[in-house]
Amino acid sequence: MKVGTKKEIFDCLRGMKVYAPVGEKLRFGEVKSSDEIGSPESIPLSPKEAFVPQDETLFFYDRPNDPSSIKEPADVERFAVWGLHPCDAKAMQLIGKVYTEGDYVDTYFARRYEASVKIVIGCPNPRETCFCGSFDGMGPFSETGSDIFLIPLDSERFLVKGTTEIGEKLIASLPDATDEDIARGEEQKKHGEDTIDRSVPTEGLENTMQTLFDNEDFWSDLYHRCLGCGICTYVCPSCYCFDIQDERVGDKYRRYRVWDSCQFGLFTLEASGHNPRPTQKERIRQRMMHKLSFFKLRYGDDQLCVGCGRCVSECPVGIDIRDVAKRADAFIKGGSNG
Repeated sequence: MKVGTKKEIFDCLRGMKVYAPVGEKLRFGEVKSSDEIGSPESIPLSPKEAFVPQDETLFFYDRPNDPSSIKEPADVERFAVWGLHPCDAKAMQLIGKVYTEGDYVDTYFARRYEASVKIVIGCPNPRETCFCGSFDGMGPFSETGSDIFLIPLDSERFLVKGTTEIGEKLIASLPDATDEDIARGEEQKKHGEDTIDRSVPTEGLENTMQTLFDNEDFWSDLYHRCLGCGICTYVCPSCYCFDIQDERVGDKYRRYRVWDSCQFGLFTLEASGHNPRPTQKERIRQRMMHKLSFFKLRYGDDQLCVGCGRCVSECPVGIDIRDVAKRADAFIKGGSNG
């Protein structure tokens, strides 16, 4: 175990771009020095856009009818993402299941993920809306998906652990942690583990949600409140849907993809005019079912929700995915609608 200040750890990343929380921009962005790095707790957006950019060029072309004119963007060079929470690192692995497993691989995501150094920071003071501890194998100090794992000791110093070979090499020059540092780290870890919300019933939840798919009483409160604004999907670290567009700038063209949301009416609108999810009822149900049921039934092991709580804190009408899980459990166990 190593120990280092923010600046000392940042210096270990010399030679690569670093993306980190940028306070005034309320999102992750490229930083040139450790002084620019803000607190992950103050950023409503997740670091997902370092791996799945909100606007990502797929290729350029000069002539629409000539495939030989297609030019792909430059290869992705190694970069670091500083300030992922454990839930964010887990979310990137879940997106990877969709984008890289099976017969078709999304090379854009795969290249970014493989080129990244993921610097994950444990959470000694989880927010009230965080509930990652409710999911098996997760918690505020889970090292899953990290290359370098940090435990805050105070406002500037961290315990530093290389969790992969590349992570170990990068931090090799840092001094070893003292027994006092390690003891302080254990205190921080215990506080976070004791504080995190573990009250959300997730065992068997994927099957519970299936039985409620057509239950009007269960869904009515949600869809009558939902505005369809899409904030929940934009702040979510594990949402991965996108739309593809072409644009012309002068005599050049580019094809790019942008984030999309299942909460928008146009998302499932077909060319015929038919929409299989015509109202907000079907749309909010799709989101909750995908997060809590569909994904796990398809891929096994994990729900698509990682318990970060961002959708809870940012929803303008107070829709709470934790309450959805708890009400589902109550419906099955006692027939109550909460």
